[in-house]
Amino acid sequence: MKIDLNMDAKALEQRMELTAKNLAYASVNAVNKTALQVQEQAKQNVKSRFTLRQPDFILRQAAIIKPFASVGQGRPYAEVSVGQKERLLLSEFETGGQREPFVGKNVAVPITGSPARPGFSAPVTGSLRITALGLQPALSTAQKQQRRSIKGKTASETRSLRKNFTSAAGAGQVWKGRERTYMIPGVGIFQRTGPKKGDSTMLYTFKPHPQLKPTLGFLAMAKAQGQVWLGDNLQHALIEEINRARR
Repeated sequence: MKIDLNMDAKALEQRMELTAKNLAYASVNAVNKTALQVQEQAKQNVKSRFTLRQPDFILRQAAIIKPFASVGQGRPYAEVSVGQKERLLLSEFETGGQREPFVGKNVAVPITGSPARPGFSAPVTGSLRITALGLQPALSTAQKQQRRSIKGKTASETRSLRKNFTSAAGAGQVWKGRERTYMIPGVGIFQRTGPKKGDSTMLYTFKPHPQLKPTLGFLAMAKAQGQVWLGDNLQHALIEEINRARR
């Protein structure tokens, strides 16, 4: 976020009896106070627009100030931005776009009302998270032996190579997992709920590129409010510096 403010420093020095140092501290204090106000407003904005399943983490990422303005470091500006952590989609809701799969070709979207996510505001049930299900295809004895024979240069590379082999060998098959679950590639993940073959409920549906709508509105809010706050904060900071200089 960038907010421009032009100021005639020489005229202020002459009219207000301020030194360059006074002006520097007034400007920095005003900028940092404005950044904090934008940050707080951004948090409230996120809370009003989204259902937060991990509120503490998301609100910390709603608006990050780095760096702050500093007189000592000769930095007259502060930067406020939406968090950019890996797998954090918050910034994608600013401009909109497609959510790309983290792994594979599809995004597994939990079905609201299913055992995986009983309610819209509820997080995914721990035991029914995809990583907890341990889904595996029904490999033949020969395929299992072949997988065990795969070795990389490191333990991490070995796990990755074996995982790739399992995915390739199980392509097109039904994968089975814990909690009576099974996965149909390209369709979704289901859980058996009764003794009959059709007694199942869908936990996750697979979508290749879910669309994310531009619903955050961070830039518009920050620019509109920040411009007003910066003017007010600079005025108050200058008054404080004038009083300090006169004292």
